[in-house]
Amino acid sequence: MATPTPKPIKKQLQILAGLAYKRELEAELGKLYENFAEWKSGKIDPWELSEKIHKFHNGASRDLYNYYNDQRFPEDIVAFAIRSEVFTRDEIPAEVWPYVEPILNRFQPE
Repeated sequence: MATPTPKPIKKQLQILAGLAYKRELEAELGKLYENFAEWKSGKIDPWELSEKIHKFHNGASRDLYNYYNDQRFPEDIVAFAIRSEVFTRDEIPAEVWPYVEPILNRFQPE
């Protein structure tokens, strides 16, 4: 049976998982922001902007919320965030690596 994750490591993993969520949400909001700029400049009409807001709310925003709030294991989130390049390897503290690396190896292509 695996050794339980120490509380300080678990806390760091939770903080990193929250940061990954923030970064991914900010990236999606950046795309939506560009839609607002298109609307302001007259490239799209208000109905197109409204549709894009609706798609964001029911799509990317909801998907990220569900992914980050349904996970019970922040080490999975952190490993996937590294694999997805949300984080660089250098951003992960050395003491956290032993808890993330085995999971990260599952995400590596063969």
